[in-house]
Amino acid sequence: MTKKLWSRCGTHICYYKREQTLPKNQKPHFVLTFHIKFETAGMYLIAYSYPYTILDLRHDLARWLSDSTKAPYIRHSVLCITAGGVEQDLLTICNHDAEHTAETPIILLSARVHPGETNSSYIMRGLIEFLTSDDKAACTLREKYRIIVVPMLNPDGVIVGNYRCSLSGYDMNRQWQHPDHKLAAPVHHLKRIMNHSEVVLFCDLHGHSRMLEACMYGNKVMLDEDDHILRPHLLPFLMSTISDTFSFERCTFKMGKNKEGTGRAVAYREYSVLDSFTLECSLAGTSTHHLDIASLER
Repeated sequence: MTKKLWSRCGTHICYYKREQTLPKNQKPHFVLTFHIKFETAGMYLIAYSYPYTILDLRHDLARWLSDSTKAPYIRHSVLCITAGGVEQDLLTICNHDAEHTAETPIILLSARVHPGETNSSYIMRGLIEFLTSDDKAACTLREKYRIIVVPMLNPDGVIVGNYRCSLSGYDMNRQWQHPDHKLAAPVHHLKRIMNHSEVVLFCDLHGHSRMLEACMYGNKVMLDEDDHILRPHLLPFLMSTISDTFSFERCTFKMGKNKEGTGRAVAYREYSVLDSFTLECSLAGTSTHHLDIASLER
């Protein structure tokens, strides 16, 4: 590899369910195949999506904190020390000259709980760029809320190159109900913040390996045994009206048992955050992407 550049490549990309006879209750296996032609000999690195390392994050942090137009709105701190001994970055974005108190409502944003979903880091980068801009909407948000951002919730997993789990072997997005204060320290300390604050919006950013476009997973908010309200549908619907890459039709508002330990579920059930979401963004692009999306499935 003569140049340290990443480029999208590959042909005959195919992802399919393997046809096989399996024992009862065993999940089927899936296969991903692709062709890549190397023009010259050498060492090549193949990534699922464009990488975003902890060094990339630290470079972005240094850039924001040294930018005279953005630095006044950002406070950087260390949430905790992870199981791997890494400082967990936390940003507080607001108008720090305003009279914010402990009662000021909080918007809580996180990304990269699954290390392999690198596109969530790029989305978070864009969010931070917007929230620290002079856009009128960003200015209003900074006046009314404290915006707490954890740009890389699972730095241990990112550093060692895991796809989904932490250094401890945990899927950190299943640890929100009873997070271990050492093995799942970032989640444990985020819950401590939520215990002492009014969180009005929680959104955890993810990447999706099979879906196209972007969507949100919300909760079914129950009033009683026979009724529910449509409040969680509002924000996703509004997003679909301003972006043709966001699909309201792909959004879901339910909670299976395997999702009970996720951030969005716990934020609603334990802290009554009605606007509690997982934002899923496709790793494969949109249905109008320049790649031949039809070739992704057999």
